[in-house]
Amino acid sequence: MVEKNIYPEDNIINLNIIYKFIKRNFKYLSYFSLIGMLFVGSSLINHKKTWKGQFKIVVEKVSGSVSNGNTSRSGGAQFIFNQITKSSNDLNTEQEILKSPFILLNVYDFINDFDPFYKSQGIQYKDWVENIKVEFVEGTSVLSITYTDKRKQNIIPVLEEISKKYQEYSGSKRLRDIKLSLDYFKKQIDKYKKKAILSNQKLDDFALKHDLIYLRIANRMPNQQNINLVGFNPTLDIERKRTEESNKIRNIDKLIERIKSDKENPVSIIYLSEIINNQISQNSEMESKRELIENINIKLINNLQIYNENDKSIQDLKRQRKTYTESLYAQTLGFLEAQRKSSKANLKSLERPPGVITTYKELLRSASKDENLLSKLEDQFRVISLEKAKIKDPWQLITNPTLDSNPVPSYKLRKIILGLLAGFLTGSLILILKEKKENKIYTSFDIESILPGIPIDIFKISEKVKWEEYIHFISIGMAEKLSGNITMLSLDIEDENEPNSIIKMFNSNFENIKIKNTKSIKEAFENDEFLLCIKTSFSSINSLDRILKNLSLLNKKIIRIIFIDD
Repeated sequence: MVEKNIYPEDNIINLNIIYKFIKRNFKYLSYFSLIGMLFVGSSLINHKKTWKGQFKIVVEKVSGSVSNGNTSRSGGAQFIFNQITKSSNDLNTEQEILKSPFILLNVYDFINDFDPFYKSQGIQYKDWVENIKVEFVEGTSVLSITYTDKRKQNIIPVLEEISKKYQEYSGSKRLRDIKLSLDYFKKQIDKYKKKAILSNQKLDDFALKHDLIYLRIANRMPNQQNINLVGFNPTLDIERKRTEESNKIRNIDKLIERIKSDKENPVSIIYLSEIINNQISQNSEMESKRELIENINIKLINNLQIYNENDKSIQDLKRQRKTYTESLYAQTLGFLEAQRKSSKANLKSLERPPGVITTYKELLRSASKDENLLSKLEDQFRVISLEKAKIKDPWQLITNPTLDSNPVPSYKLRKIILGLLAGFLTGSLILILKEKKENKIYTSFDIESILPGIPIDIFKISEKVKWEEYIHFISIGMAEKLSGNITMLSLDIEDENEPNSIIKMFNSNFENIKIKNTKSIKEAFENDEFLLCIKTSFSSINSLDRILKNLSLLNKKIIRIIFIDD
């Protein structure tokens, strides 16, 4: 068959190459596959049946605390409690307990006493424990415990022993956890009671010493339910009052500045006096003077409609208004200055030595933290006491230990097939390495990797009857390009039957062209152009490399490559 081959892409498996590899190595691959199959088969001859049994339990997630509608109060202590009782609250923990040596070492000792075979064989715990599987049924809190053994009579006793040991462990473990928790919280409560009393005593003594006792009452304790103790920074009443007095003095200063600037403006004096009277303090005398001035203004308006500006009644009213306005100005200014002095005195009385307020706040925070933590510890002590009253096993047996009626499938056929496949793959690897070492040409792709772009005509030995037909069509194309005689180099081919047969067919199709066969590279290079004949499994890649190196140096050309394939 005449073919024009193209390079296979790197990411595509060429099935033709694989087929040819298997075909030419079929005998050896069969041997390797048979050896692999026999090896696995011999191991199965003495294979003993494996039996399996199982039981299932429901693991209930036991609550670590009792809801009292006030979870925010037990943040820090709840964390401590959860850490202590964590092994009883977590489903995964129960699974690990069943798989732990704490349980299974006891069962291992039991099986050694129950069946002397184990002790006589010296089976180690790490090997035996591989027979036990503890897994959750997907999507449920049901644990499935399975045990496999080649000795059928051991299955049920071992499963019953696992169930028994776990039951003993889970009950005693939970009781011990609760006892440890109660003891722990008792000690902590006693400790923080003393600490809270001491903190409050220090706070009271300090408040009494620095005249802060009324503040202690106003800031007795922060809100027990909502306080964030980490960021607690109370604002004391003394600080609030100091701020109020400072702001009041600042406001009075601005009013004094404003009233002085409007001294000659009677209307402004009246309005400012009214504002001061409303904002700072009610003064009846100032209010009566404002009323007198307003009455004089009304009279002036009425008289000006009757008399002229220079009339004696008009001038008398203006003098009265001026007198009362000056008096109101002086009274208002005096009132403001008196209020300013009073506020300064109040501010002075609220001063404390440097560091007193800061120390007081720190003592208040410390006392608050101690009382809050004491309250939480007492809450948790009550929670654990309730847990002790309602204690129960964290699991429930839902199936009794049972033995499967049939042994575990041994999958002999599957293992034999795997042995066959393993032998085949091992043989393939060895033969691939062998072929690489031999460095022979096996496919047209081997040729194209060294001499790309040169036409390759593939002649399959199985299709010899069609060779003459193929050569006829090839000769038509070659005759147009050739003139004179030409040489065909048979590369590393000892048996010249196929090359001579091909040359004979070519020559029968040419009239003025004759092709002769040679095994000598030197003789082939005497012509500028020549044919190259390669036979699978005979021709060498090294020889092809030598030809490639000389082609460019001697300016020679290979017209076509004749590839004789199996």
